[in-house]
Amino acid sequence: NIFLFFFPHKYHEENLLHGYLLTLKIKDINEYLNRLNEFLPYIDNWCVTDTINPKIFNKYPNESYKEIKRWLKSKDEYTVRFAIVSLLQYFLKENFRKEELELVSKIKKDTYYINMASAWFYSMSLVNHYNDTIIYLENHLLSSFIHNKTIQKAIESYQISDEKKDYLRSLKTNVKKNK
Repeated sequence: NIFLFFFPHKYHEENLLHGYLLTLKIKDINEYLNRLNEFLPYIDNWCVTDTINPKIFNKYPNESYKEIKRWLKSKDEYTVRFAIVSLLQYFLKENFRKEELELVSKIKKDTYYINMASAWFYSMSLVNHYNDTIIYLENHLLSSFIHNKTIQKAIESYQISDEKKDYLRSLKTNVKKNK
C-alpha cells in the first residue's frame, strides 16, 4: 500500500488509518518494527498511539520488548506513550517481566500524556501483579502525580478488591513531594 510510504499526513484520520494499515498489512516483525519506527515520530497525539494495535507483539514478544525498551528512552512524548501503552496491552499478562515496573518508573518526563499512561500502566499492573507493583507505591518510587493517579485508577477498577482499595487509599495520603 503506497499510502504507508508517505507522511507526515495532513489529517488525524490519516494517522489513524496509517497505524491500522501497518497492523493489518505487515506480518513480518522486522518490517513492522522498521515501518513503525518511521511512523512514530509523526504521531502528535495520544489517540493515535492508543489505537495502534500491534497484535504482532504477541507473536514476537522478545523482538517487540527490545524495541519497546528503546522507545521508553525516546525524547518524543508520543513514542514514549506508545511504548508504555504497548507494555500495558501486551506485556502485563503472559509476557510480563518484573523489570517493566522499574523501566516505567525511571521515565522522568513531566508530560501529561506520559504520566497518564504510566498511571494507567501501574493501575493495571496492580490488577495483574499486585505484590510486585504495590512496592512502588509503598516506597514512593513514582512521582506524586503518577502515584496518586495510579491509586485513583486502581480504586475505580472493578478488578481490585475492596480490601486492597482501602489499603491503596491509605497510601494516597502519604505521598512524598517532588519525587
